[in-house]
Amino acid sequence: MDDPLAGRLLVAERWRDQAALTAHLHATDTMAFVGRWGDTIRGEILKYDVLRKRGLMDE
Repeated sequence: MDDPLAGRLLVAERWRDQAALTAHLHATDTMAFVGRWGDTIRGEILKYDVLRKRGLMDE
């Protein structure tokens, strides 16, 4: 949820596998972003394993 008054932004990402996530975290643009904003942001990183993907209305 974006909250411009509080300056909060929720980011959710989905990665194919750990290798793809690791590559993203070590990418030049990711490192530049963290270098520029790292002192002003705080985050909590949680990883979940999903066993089966299905649509909202699927049982």
